[in-house]
Amino acid sequence: CLDNIGVDDNYFQLNGDSLSAIRIVAKINQSGWTCSVAQLFDSATVSGLAKSLKKKDKLSTSEESVHETGSVAFDSVNETELQKLRSLMQSSSAKNNTT
Repeated sequence: CLDNIGVDDNYFQLNGDSLSAIRIVAKINQSGWTCSVAQLFDSATVSGLAKSLKKKDKLSTSEESVHETGSVAFDSVNETELQKLRSLMQSSSAKNNTT
């Protein structure tokens, strides 16, 4: 049941796949954070991924310049951001279960 998915549940054990991972990463990047599919694969949990995210520098115009200017590390994960990541993983898992 998707209601029981927590921030420490493994993405791949929830039937997460690479196509869904690309969608999740795109949504994370659109919401003002930098993320890669490799980060998602390495972390595999919402809590692990949240620790590796970096906030995009609003003055930067490209992802490369964000890394060069030294983005702020995402050290303290707030509950709202964890909930957003959890929802993304849940919706991705739900899509996988219906196909």
